[in-house]
Amino acid sequence: MKPKQRVELSTIKDYIPGRSIQSVKAQYNLTNIIKMASNENPLGPAVSFKQLEASFTADASYYPDISQTELLNQLCKLYNSKQANIVVGNGSDDILQMIALAYLTHDDDVITSEHSFSVYTQLTAVMGANLIKTPMTNYTYSLENIKASITDKTKIIFIANPNNPTGTMLLDEDIRNFVSNIPKTIVVVIDEAYIDFSDNKTDYNWRLNTPNVITTRTFSKMYGLAGLRIGYAVATETLIANLNKVRQPFTVNNIAVTAASKALTNNAFVVKTNTLVKEGLAYFYEECDKMGLSYLQSDANFICIFLPDSAASCFDALCKKGVIIRALTSFGLDKAIRVTIGLPEHNTRVMNELKEFLK
Repeated sequence: MKPKQRVELSTIKDYIPGRSIQSVKAQYNLTNIIKMASNENPLGPAVSFKQLEASFTADASYYPDISQTELLNQLCKLYNSKQANIVVGNGSDDILQMIALAYLTHDDDVITSEHSFSVYTQLTAVMGANLIKTPMTNYTYSLENIKASITDKTKIIFIANPNNPTGTMLLDEDIRNFVSNIPKTIVVVIDEAYIDFSDNKTDYNWRLNTPNVITTRTFSKMYGLAGLRIGYAVATETLIANLNKVRQPFTVNNIAVTAASKALTNNAFVVKTNTLVKEGLAYFYEECDKMGLSYLQSDANFICIFLPDSAASCFDALCKKGVIIRALTSFGLDKAIRVTIGLPEHNTRVMNELKEFLK
């Protein structure tokens, strides 16, 4: 006999991350490897080890400050909010899990879009709820299709904006109009992991005054803190209070909190990163045009490129050359790849290897 697992586990597929440099190095015995698969910041973190050293030596033996006062004060200034409007988590994925734990029960409906972040699927399955993936319009979330799918059982709507992996996004005004025309019993989650790279900005004032909207953000992308795992959510006091009830008490470590706090003051890093990303996107657009490849205009730090043949075979071929990209097969796009914007020399190397593959 063995322990009986929850029936929901049989419906959950393993999360498929981008391949690591270490795994490719071991498999192909390579040394010069670049990773352009997971949308990490090619400039590294927005803080230095020296800035974090004191936090480690002084605080590593103590449990984290659960109030996270300094970081919350900074975020309050950023959003013109109260501390009660913000919760910090172990990456924005942790926040998304809090939302599922706080609001989903068995047989509730969750609505999102096709070709979007797989964690929404996983969390829905864990809670025994039903996932509805609505069709996109021009590879962009369709609010009309989402609205048409709403029923009395709908509990959560997940909107990735900008969307991963297409890089497309909805305007804040359109989301606001959508929210105003659906039942207030539905929690609308706006996942803004990539919003820092977009020129289309958000008015958070209306969201802080709307009883069923939660906005999630992360320090992983723009600020280069993916390895430290820290993100947060902004919402009404009632919504945040409910998330705090299911949050693990010490889910975010001291170093991550210190790094996030210091990263928020590094405006020069943000400007430098955005410049790098915009120049990199322009390069990819130009090269794809020359090669006759279709692609999507991106509001994120990556580009979605469509190939004439299998994305999986392209992924394998480039891995053997030490270039890690992301095949979008698991997102339902069998002939598309996602490439993170890297340093100029990395971008050039990707395109050179892609040209060789397509020959």
